Amino acid sequence: MAPDFLWSDSLVLASALIVHAGEPVALEAAIGEADELLGGTILSFQEMEGALARLGAAGHLRYEGGALVPGAESLAFFDGGPARLKRREEKLAEIEGFLRTGPFVKGTDPRRANEGVAPTPGFDRARFEAAVAAYLGGLHR
Repeated sequence: MAPDFLWSDSLVLASALIVHAGEPVALEAAIGEADELLGGTILSFQEMEGALARLGAAGHLRYEGGALVPGAESLAFFDGGPARLKRREEKLAEIEGFLRTGPFVKGTDPRRANEGVAPTPGFDRARFEAAVAAYLGGLHR
């Protein structure tokens, strides 16, 4: 049975799918796309950690060697479905429908949603913070 998905899971998957061009998506590129979708807000480590674990368990997105690799079902939906021709925000809404997630609820603590979720091998706070720093460093060049 697929895990329940959070709004941040949809954001992480949509970011990877939007950036994906047949190659694994660098973590900093997905973080940057999520920042664009959120209008200048970077996901927290807990949000990314939980999203990778839940999406990985469902086969929608894998984390491999510092990069995100969309699963076959997610790619088929995104490449062949309605999300292909829309603006970023509409693509995110389509992914929310695909995962059957609810919208963001202010005050929701993603750490509680991560209870009982196995961590993603190779992903940790240090890798996340390095990817955020790489993304932010690229903005100031």
